[in-house]
Amino acid sequence: ARKGHQAGGSSGSSGSRRKGWRKGIKLDFKQFACVEPTIAFLRKVQAVERLDGHLWLNADVFAGPGALVSPLDAQKFVRLCAEQLPAAVLSLGWGSTILSTTRLYTHDMIERMIELCMCPIVKHTLPSREPPRRLQPPPAPEAAGGDAAAAGGGGGAG
Repeated sequence: ARKGHQAGGSSGSSGSRRKGWRKGIKLDFKQFACVEPTIAFLRKVQAVERLDGHLWLNADVFAGPGALVSPLDAQKFVRLCAEQLPAAVLSLGWGSTILSTTRLYTHDMIERMIELCMCPIVKHTLPSREPPRRLQPPPAPEAAGGDAAAAGGGGGAG
């Protein structure tokens, strides 16, 4: 009976995927020269779609405590990834060494990373089906049901 159970299988999905299991790829870039050709290939093979959105692009973009290696250019890396693979997950980090276990991340390091993550580097325009609307100026007081004097504007002779 046990063999029959295994042969029947309980896998409701195709291939080696099991329900509830999600696998993906995390690419860790160490040299900026590798980023653009890799992204071009990922686009060509439709990696984001094939991995159901589980594509992570990782790079150390700032020097962390004890860093001995220069990080990738933060702005260039984020912009390129966001423009070419907007559905990929960006994993941004600080370059560090074993020395970093005895040193702390500074407030400045954290602020720079937050600014990078919060700053809109890529300008996106959302498609619209309607023609753009012009903003209308607010109605004049006369059009709102009375003149300025009647609305308590006072002023005048007297």
